[in-house]
Amino acid sequence: MQPRGVCFLCGSSRTFSVSGAVRHVATHWKEAPGSGKPPFFWISLRARSHALYWMEIGIRADAPLTLLDAFLRAVWVECCEDHVSGFQIGDRQFFSDHNFAEEDLLGPAEPEEGRSVRLNEVMKAGDAFLYTFDYGTPTRVEGRVRGVFHEIQGAKHVPELWQGGVLVAMRNLKPVFACEVCGQRAEHLLVRAPWDRAFRCEAHREDPEMAHPLFNAPRSGVCGYDGPSPDLAFEVYHPNEAFSKS
Repeated sequence: MQPRGVCFLCGSSRTFSVSGAVRHVATHWKEAPGSGKPPFFWISLRARSHALYWMEIGIRADAPLTLLDAFLRAVWVECCEDHVSGFQIGDRQFFSDHNFAEEDLLGPAEPEEGRSVRLNEVMKAGDAFLYTFDYGTPTRVEGRVRGVFHEIQGAKHVPELWQGGVLVAMRNLKPVFACEVCGQRAEHLLVRAPWDRAFRCEAHREDPEMAHPLFNAPRSGVCGYDGPSPDLAFEVYHPNEAFSKS
């Protein structure tokens, strides 16, 4: 079961499915090109192969690509600072390490060098991109620019921008998993091998060295991932959330 999410803009008591989130968030964005306010991109983020994790964000259109990279690292993936991350945007690739180059299904592409690439230089409304963190044990995130806006409407409050340029409008509530031994809520992911992973409660976590805490992030259980940045944790269970199947 895919976790539902809550709106941080209007504070609605409702929870939303992924598709419902897109429809709801669209009501909060307002285009006002003559307002003098800087344009923001509305971007949908989906963790590939981890459909439990999704997010709707606003980010300044003129923000450097490095800000989106830093945000994704902080909220979902950062485990080791030396891991390379990269964006695939059309047939262009951009890497956190300028000495790194990767062949992918679209063919070879050289990383951009010597300048800070801004989002609105490489993306526009309707464009999709793929973000990869760690090309050895990768976690991948699919993104799509759904629109451009200048103002937020119908909001009771606006969350503070993260590092001055990213606003989290909606995000999935933390998935709830059942312990595979007793059926109670799991708090750990037991990783014996990449292909041997099991959900366990505190009482049945077995070897502590192989038991990784569960976070609201697709990187849980990978490469010693120890959770998101404290100000982006959103470690919130919904009281009526059912156990997830995957």
